[in-house]
Amino acid sequence: NGWSIAAIETKLEGSIAGLRIKGIADLVLERGSEKAIIDLKWRGAGWRQMLLKNEEDIQLYLYSNMLPPVTEWPHTAYFVINQGKLIARNNAAFRQAIAVSPDADTREVNQRIWEKMTKTLEWRRQQLRSGRIEVRCHKTAALLEDHYAEALTEFDLLDLLEMKEEDAAYDDYRTLINLIE
Repeated sequence: NGWSIAAIETKLEGSIAGLRIKGIADLVLERGSEKAIIDLKWRGAGWRQMLLKNEEDIQLYLYSNMLPPVTEWPHTAYFVINQGKLIARNNAAFRQAIAVSPDADTREVNQRIWEKMTKTLEWRRQQLRSGRIEVRCHKTAALLEDHYAEALTEFDLLDLLEMKEEDAAYDDYRTLINLIE
């Protein structure tokens, strides 16, 4: 596809709604004025496809936002090592990639991710300022949803990043709500 390696293990810095963030992009490619960021993952092809399809690929979005200025948004994709799969939102950059949303416009998707991310960040900041910490897991999800349906006035839950219902694989806070057996 005419891509060449521009950088590997590239340190990136930026901010989102005043919050400083840092990251390391595994692989940055270039083709003329175009850039692409490939995030290398050992496994999890199905999960990565769902992240892209559901517009929840926050890490890729942040990396593309932090990459030094280019004329257009960088293309992004995951390369899942154990299956040798390149997974992207569309085939605009990589014809051979598994495209989860072939007709998606990257700019529009990135705008939606940005809006949800910044609204979610502000909502969480408000919770922390008022001394509230949410421990979301399978046991608490329904209670939290009921609470937010009644108490949430400034934010619409549909405007925020999706809140998961399943237990996190690793969660230090499970002991706070007596979930450790």
